[in-house]
Amino acid sequence: MKAWIAILIFSLAVSAKPAEDLDYEEESDKEMDEENARVPVLLSKEQELFGKIGANVSLPCEVDDIGSYVRLWRRELPDGNAAGLFIGTVKNVRDSRFGLLSNGALTIEDLTPEDAGQYICSLSTRSPVKLVHNLVVLIPPKVSAVKSMIVVPKGEPVTLQCKATGAPQPDIIWKRHDEGKKMFDGQKIIAGESITISSVSREHSGSYECVATNSEGTDKARVSLEVQYKPEIEVERTSINSMEGYDAELTCTVHAEPKAAVTWTKDNEPVAIDADRIKVMKNGSKHVLSIKFVKSSDFGNYSCLAMNSIGETKTDIEVTGRPTMGMLKTSPFIDGVRVQYQIESHDSVDEVKIKYKPVKGTKWEERVAKADESDDAKVIHSGAIILENLNLGEMYEIRIQAKNKFGWSRESDAQKFVAENATAPPGGAQGVTAGTSTVVNSVSTLLLAYFLVCC
Repeated sequence: MKAWIAILIFSLAVSAKPAEDLDYEEESDKEMDEENARVPVLLSKEQELFGKIGANVSLPCEVDDIGSYVRLWRRELPDGNAAGLFIGTVKNVRDSRFGLLSNGALTIEDLTPEDAGQYICSLSTRSPVKLVHNLVVLIPPKVSAVKSMIVVPKGEPVTLQCKATGAPQPDIIWKRHDEGKKMFDGQKIIAGESITISSVSREHSGSYECVATNSEGTDKARVSLEVQYKPEIEVERTSINSMEGYDAELTCTVHAEPKAAVTWTKDNEPVAIDADRIKVMKNGSKHVLSIKFVKSSDFGNYSCLAMNSIGETKTDIEVTGRPTMGMLKTSPFIDGVRVQYQIESHDSVDEVKIKYKPVKGTKWEERVAKADESDDAKVIHSGAIILENLNLGEMYEIRIQAKNKFGWSRESDAQKFVAENATAPPGGAQGVTAGTSTVVNSVSTLLLAYFLVCC
């Protein structure tokens, strides 16, 4: 029994460690725990860096006392994966343009557009320590039209669109390429990748330009918009006063897309073209029927007929020896309104008829004036008449027509006026009718043009 006790005591003595050895191992474990508890601090901050194509760039990653940890560099790929670049100082990429500085900064030489993206510097710590740099490789803009030619019917909506690439992402503006024309909203430019016109008209046809701009330059693309519509006709005058032996020109301006074929008719029959006397001429969109040495048989109703694949339009122009109404102007007068009129007639004017009534009324009042005869057939006739006993402050409408040996003119369009009190002009007639006629010359022609446009 005693022998067994002795053996046990010996075994315990042999297996037991010295006290000094125990103290050393505990101290070593303590140092390792402290090392693991200390985390390096990144001194660099995340940045967005810019570089031109062909330039060099440095991405910083400074660390305060990295110790035994390792610095890692990788980049995010477009597919979402990551590509390792450096593990410590060991290069993990074959591209010779990538390098590492002594302070841990990643360098890239001779930049290409493909180098753009996110670069990540991290440390081999248990808890993640990293920073992310975004590298932008500056690229001049490149812009192209989604559709360079657009054809759309009148009244339909349309969208013009451009796509632009570049870095930074370019800004896009739209403007009319046609000199002096503004955009559909009245502005000179509209910003945005696309513009939409809710209902196109012929005024929207033309060439548009989208302009892409960033810090590296500007690029342009052009879009042609063709609005198709049936012919639209504008005429300078719907009634032309003439006389035998004089000339007459009938003019209509035709807008159409596709282009229209234009023909002239008289009283619903094709005009008989006479190379010496009756000619058809064209200057751009303006179509002219010229009649020299007018005969009485030339008087009548002419039509300008324009046709294209979408439709047709007709506008009438009268050639007549009867008077045509020029100007009608009203102004306040004592206890009434003074009406001034101007009439074009190649023959003397025999009579002037003026009709007026309250706008809300139904009965027309009528006044008649006479005009002096003229020996010259090319005459502008003017005169004035005073309308009395009007209801003060009430609105009236007035029409006028004139007569010569060929008959009565068409009535003028109704013109409105308000009966107001006023004083008579110096030397002006009161309650009388005045009629005069003057030979057409440069002064009277200018006067007529002024009143036709302004009055």
